[in-house]
Amino acid sequence: MKSLVLILSLFVFSAQSYGAPEKYTPKVGETIRYNMYTLGMHVAVSTLSVEGKVFIDGKEYYHVRFETKSTPEISDTFYPLHDVHNAYLDPKTLLAVKYDKKLSEGNYQNHVFLKFYRNKKKFFAKDQIDFKKGKMVPYKDPAVDILSLIFHIRGLNVDVSNEQRLSLVIHDRPLAFRGQITSQEKRGKHTVVHFEETQGTHFTMDYTKNARRIPLRFTMKGIQIYQHTLNVKAVLVKYSIKKSE
Repeated sequence: MKSLVLILSLFVFSAQSYGAPEKYTPKVGETIRYNMYTLGMHVAVSTLSVEGKVFIDGKEYYHVRFETKSTPEISDTFYPLHDVHNAYLDPKTLLAVKYDKKLSEGNYQNHVFLKFYRNKKKFFAKDQIDFKKGKMVPYKDPAVDILSLIFHIRGLNVDVSNEQRLSLVIHDRPLAFRGQITSQEKRGKHTVVHFEETQGTHFTMDYTKNARRIPLRFTMKGIQIYQHTLNVKAVLVKYSIKKSE
């Protein structure tokens, strides 16, 4: 039976001309810019970047950053938005050891900090407004923040569609996250991989199947922005990387 499954799997992938997956490693100096849309409007510009490598408690991690600024039209008509997310990723798992986000949305200002103790399956959460002293929170499946989720997905073996069982940490709550690669297709010179959350499809991401695994677009449903719950879509505008890399 196992042999039959293997033969069928090989036939499916060879029939669609999928090449062998390439190992993904974050590239220092990578910068990706996105236009952000909600309610049919272009509302912000975001930049995803790999800032460099840092040492935390004697171990090396990747420092990645995601910054979002509202467009001038949105700032003038509604309210200015400037959110900055930072995460420090383990090179092997692409899961964060630390994560923080600074939110500036209209009159709302906040700073949320997370530190993960993965051997204990707990994380420490501190919120500038709601719980200034901080608290320890247990989780069941491997915990990810929204930024490290993007990099963790980029590191998946793209020819294996096993369901990912994660705990997506929103603020201080570890929510059950189930997702997997559901399809691949040729688009021009690239094969594009589609990943989606399988419980409600709250998160989806399309990215290239090559060593750089460039996220072309992603969607997030139910995002809280200035006390509003919105669906957000990010569409790639520009990809660049330092020539020295």
